[in-house]
Amino acid sequence: MTLWIVEDEDMEVKKIREAVQKQFSKLFDIYLNRDLIWPADRTLPRLEPDPGFRPVRSPEHLPDIVILDLLLIAPPEQVPIFAGAAFYKRLREEEEGANRWPSQVIVYSQYRGFIATENFVQECREDNHFDDVVKSPALLMQKLGKARQKVLGGD
Repeated sequence: MTLWIVEDEDMEVKKIREAVQKQFSKLFDIYLNRDLIWPADRTLPRLEPDPGFRPVRSPEHLPDIVILDLLLIAPPEQVPIFAGAAFYKRLREEEEGANRWPSQVIVYSQYRGFIATENFVQECREDNHFDDVVKSPALLMQKLGKARQKVLGGD
């Protein structure tokens, strides 16, 4: 099962990886995107490790589950950049173009307090393939377990 972690903060990446390894050991092939960007001229975002080439309209290398941060880190005097919505939209476009079942997306972000991000999460909650959680590795692992069951059950 393929898991993408889309997160720009090193400490959060470390916490997520440790929690996934502890709770789910070797159940996931994990790929990391650190910039929350999916370039228009690429069929995949920048991922570590690089999964390889993905032909246009192919389901190859698309994720089963995505842990998605919504906000890029910004200096303290600036508002964080809301990059997660564009990433999410592109993911759904690629899945549809590949005629693939939508991946389970878990928003793992401090989005509360920002109107645009709160509206985005509220709109996406209507999607059966979407969930959100506060930044807590323990709560994230509960959501990840539920998302995994949905993937295995074909939801």
